[in-house]
Amino acid sequence: MTVGLRRVDFPTASAGDRLLAITGSEAAYIKDARWVVGAETLFTDSLRNAFAAQAPCVTPRNGPSGDGPVLNVALRLFEIFF
Repeated sequence: MTVGLRRVDFPTASAGDRLLAITGSEAAYIKDARWVVGAETLFTDSLRNAFAAQAPCVTPRNGPSGDGPVLNVALRLFEIFF
């Protein structure tokens, strides 16, 4: 059986390629700093690779097509600590 992986719902503020820094109660985008691709793409590719290594029956699916179960991932918070 194949399990479909739908597009990951990502927080709007985190979906792009810009970097947001938070210091105490202040938040600001870092000028001229960008991810190689959007954070949403980096996360989704990492998720797919993790499933490919451990559960090869999980495949990308763009929409509600096909038979079988579908994995839905909704991210509420995306943080990277350096």
